[in-house]
Amino acid sequence: MTYSAREGRERILLDVAEAAAALMGAQEALGEAHEQLDDAAAGRLELELYGPVRDATKSALAGASAFAARVGMTFTRPAGEHHARTRGDGPREYVDAATALVARADELLAELQDSLLPVEVGDTELREALAATRRTIAPLAHSALEFERTLGR
Repeated sequence: MTYSAREGRERILLDVAEAAAALMGAQEALGEAHEQLDDAAAGRLELELYGPVRDATKSALAGASAFAARVGMTFTRPAGEHHARTRGDGPREYVDAATALVARADELLAELQDSLLPVEVGDTELREALAATRRTIAPLAHSALEFERTLGR
């Protein structure tokens, strides 16, 4: 399938926005978990999970915004993919929801990188921002498992 450079760039920005929305939803879920934890566990959650998700979100948003500016387009910051709260949700369920959203963001960014759009119509800075975002979220599934394993001890 052929596409113009503009169409390819629009696709990149839409995909990054969708990934960033998932990361924002993960932040929201982790924030909910944080509210239910004691101070020590909340501090660990902040350091091991929330902080890296926040950093990945910033990286994705900044990379897309800067890319859009370089190519004369606009990037609209997405609304978060809000986690629906149900009665009985506890910290583990929120961490699980955040982990699933982070995995979704990683999947979206991996598909974008695999599409070669960032190579064909992107630039070096965009590719580095995508890679940096994925590097930041790569260890989070394991970190979440470790966090949950020691929760309540």
